[in-house]
Amino acid sequence: MRAIRGVCLTALACYAAYAQSGDASPKFEAASVKPAPPPTPAVRNHINTGGPGTADPGRVDWLSVSMTGFLMEAYNVKPYQISGPDWLGTTKFQLTATVPKGATKEQYRLMLQNLLAERFKIKVHFEKKEGAVYSLVVGKNGPKMRESVDEPAPKDGTPAPAPSAQKDSDGFPVYPTARGAYTVTANGRTRLRAQQVTMERLVAVLTNQLGRTVTDETGLKGKYDFALTYAPAGAGGNSAAPSADVSTANGSEAIPDTDLIGALQQIGLRLEQKKAMIDMLIIDHLEKIPTEN
Repeated sequence: MRAIRGVCLTALACYAAYAQSGDASPKFEAASVKPAPPPTPAVRNHINTGGPGTADPGRVDWLSVSMTGFLMEAYNVKPYQISGPDWLGTTKFQLTATVPKGATKEQYRLMLQNLLAERFKIKVHFEKKEGAVYSLVVGKNGPKMRESVDEPAPKDGTPAPAPSAQKDSDGFPVYPTARGAYTVTANGRTRLRAQQVTMERLVAVLTNQLGRTVTDETGLKGKYDFALTYAPAGAGGNSAAPSADVSTANGSEAIPDTDLIGALQQIGLRLEQKKAMIDMLIIDHLEKIPTEN
């Protein structure tokens, strides 16, 4: 048993060194990375254009991506888990790369890590640090969401038609046949609409929207339909604002002046803030200008 444990520890150590080494495989068949030109209205961030798991698995084409975007994709982390220079989120790069046929998502991440080591001389390590996180819990009056009803598939096997946009009474687009969670904006407010969404999916959405880890402590196991309306960040929203007149899965009365955290009251949920240990990616060294291709 001790021998097996020793082999496993050795393998993990080798993997860690392998993941950070610019000399180890797997690598892209060809890759060009260079500073991006000044932004234009036609160019936006491209984090997942191509690569394994996309419609174009053999080619990666990023027009303008920050180093933060690079690190998120390479190390599978969120922005709040990255500690490094101030320019990580503002300096943009272009990447064009050819991915070996049949490469997995894990191999693809290693290719990006090796590219960062080769072109930017990156050195990193992970460590745990205490930080603020949120727990999603049920409010004192219970959940106010409609449990989803599974719709039977067409008997003839005909695929469902593509969702077409309509508008509700507040002017927000609605996609009646859409499944999952999506956000739309109208009249200076954002609506998060969900159909057949689990709490696991909701906490993933909240984590991305709030930039902080959210865990599910609701105990709710079903799928739910609901809608939240809130003021976008920086638009004057207030999480402590009254939310008596709110939109729900059953209709809409008035648009509240509240942020996303406060809007959770609309569906009988709330966030509790607490401290927890978070895995952080620490940048020990990183060149700002990539070496020549």
